Amino acid sequence: MENNVYPDITKRVRAIFLDAFIIIGLITLTAIVFSWFNAVPNAVPMCILLLFFLYDPISVSVFGGTIGHFCNGMRVKNFDDQLKNLSFSKALWRFLVKSFWGWATYIPALKGEHGRAIHDKFSGSIVIYAP
Repeated sequence: MENNVYPDITKRVRAIFLDAFIIIGLITLTAIVFSWFNAVPNAVPMCILLLFFLYDPISVSVFGGTIGHFCNGMRVKNFDDQLKNLSFSKALWRFLVKSFWGWATYIPALKGEHGRAIHDKFSGSIVIYAP
């Protein structure tokens, strides 16, 4: 397939920003709700923060993408079999590489093979348009 059939970097950045706004909004809402209670065990907010941290890997492995991906018509799939979602371990690895490298991970996606970013290559994933 040609490179131009894969989502370009602008769509991927839009998905990142949408997901960031969703996560920030949910964390803010959670903080407001917790402020209504006199005492909240320390473990509760920590568990909720862990869920927000796992939002990307869980969404990618279970649904084939995050809300940001879905709203931009994209899915994250296994590079070798684009009908399959990533396993949770690959999705977590993808998220960790993306988090560590930051925006630099997207440089190869600008002109690289199939528009794959560094985190896509490390995890064996590819971002495609939804069928």
